[in-house]
Amino acid sequence: MPKLTDEDRAELKAKIRRILVRFPRASKYKIGSTLGIDPNTALKLRREVRGENVERLNDKIDKEIAMIESSFDEVEEEAWRIISQPDSTRKALVGALGIIIKSKKELFNMKMDGGIFKRHLGEGTINLTDVFKAIRKTKDDEDGKKLDK
Repeated sequence: MPKLTDEDRAELKAKIRRILVRFPRASKYKIGSTLGIDPNTALKLRREVRGENVERLNDKIDKEIAMIESSFDEVEEEAWRIISQPDSTRKALVGALGIIIKSKKELFNMKMDGGIFKRHLGEGTINLTDVFKAIRKTKDDEDGKKLDK
């Protein structure tokens, strides 16, 4: 078979995409016989098509995660405003910190599910109870200092 031009290659890839939509597990022989090309050429083009599909899917996942991350950033910004107000109640502080922690955890899980990084079980655990105890202790210390003044 003569060398494929860029136009022929693009046309064959489009046809292979259509075949893969109908028959996702189509073999190189089925694709080759359907299109009238060499099975090895069909295999090479099928791999290229699948690679492009994976890249396109990864780009879409990255865009969606970025949109969700920007939404979480807006919510966290509001929570930080609540935290930074000196007259915030303890309940409001704990609620705002809970929102920040939960949004970070949810974003982490989304990124992991999206394949951005992998989880190594048994490493890097955070006990939220200890975090809240430390926050309460800090708030109590600050309240004590305000009373001393």
